[in-house]
Amino acid sequence: MVVGCRPAGDATPSPSSTTTSVPSELGFVTPQVGECRGLVTREIIRAPSDVRVPASCDEPHGSETVFVGQLPAAVAEGPHAGADALSDSSPELRPILDECDEEYKRYVGVSRIGSDSVREANVSRAFFIPPVDDWARGARWIRCDVVTDPVNGVANRGTTERLRGILLQNPLPPAWRACYRDVVQPPKLSFDVLSSCDQPHAGEALLRFQVADPKVDALLSDQTALEDYARTGFNQACNDRVAAHLGLSTADLAARKEITVGLVALQVARWAAEPKRREVQCLAFTSQPTVGTLEGLGDQPLPRP
Repeated sequence: MVVGCRPAGDATPSPSSTTTSVPSELGFVTPQVGECRGLVTREIIRAPSDVRVPASCDEPHGSETVFVGQLPAAVAEGPHAGADALSDSSPELRPILDECDEEYKRYVGVSRIGSDSVREANVSRAFFIPPVDDWARGARWIRCDVVTDPVNGVANRGTTERLRGILLQNPLPPAWRACYRDVVQPPKLSFDVLSSCDQPHAGEALLRFQVADPKVDALLSDQTALEDYARTGFNQACNDRVAAHLGLSTADLAARKEITVGLVALQVARWAAEPKRREVQCLAFTSQPTVGTLEGLGDQPLPRP
C-alpha cells in the first residue's frame, strides 16, 4: 500500500497576505508565498517543474505556495537535467525540504489528536524547480506548494477556500478528510482510489504518529526485517489510537465487526537516514460503504450514503 507522507507537527497559520510574482532582470519570475494556482492533476504534482501562472485565490484553485527558497549550491551549480531528476528522497535536497516542510506545517496548520497523533487530510506538499528555459536564465529557486490531492478518480479538484490554516478546523469537514473509495477487505487489506470523506467510501485514513520504538534502531541494517516489523509491529498502537479517535474502548471497537483497523508504515526505506520521518498511518475500513467520518462515532451505527 502506498500513501503520501504528510509532515506532522504543531502549527500556527501565518497572517494572510496578497503577493505577486517578482520578475528578475534576467528575464525569469520568482514565485512568492501566498500565490494561488489553478487546478492540479497527478501529473502536475509529480512533475519537477510547474509552468502554471498565478491565479486569483478567489477562483477555484488547486495549490497555494507556502515556501520559496534557493536550491543548494551542489544542485544549483549543476545542469538542469540533474536537478530535474531529484525527488523528495534525494539527500541533496533534504536541508531545503526540511525548511519547506516546516513552512508547510505553519501554513496549513496541523490538528493533533492526543499527545502524539495527527489527523489525516487530503492535502499534501509538492515542490517544484524552475523550468528549463528559466534555468538557462539563471533561476535557481525551489517552490513548495500545498496541493489539493486529486480525489474520486477525478483529475482536477479545486477550491475557492483558502488553504492557509485549513487543517486547524475542528472538527475537520469530511470534504478535507482522506478516505478511500475501493477497498478489498481482510485478509488482503488494501485500498485504491483516494476520495474525500463526504463521498461514499469504505476506508478512512484517520491519523498517524511518529515511531519512537528503540527496537527500530537495531533493525535499520536489515531492510527486509525492518519492513516486516513496521507492517506488523504497530497493530496494537493503531488499535488503541483508532478506538480513542472513535470514542470507544479497545474492547468495544473489537466488538464492532463492521469496522477493521489497518496500518501503513510510511517511508520505511528512509527510516535509517531520516529518523523524524518514521511514521505509521492508522486507517479504519468498513464492511459496507459509508459517508462522512468515523471520528467520534461511538456506539452509533455506520453513517450510510
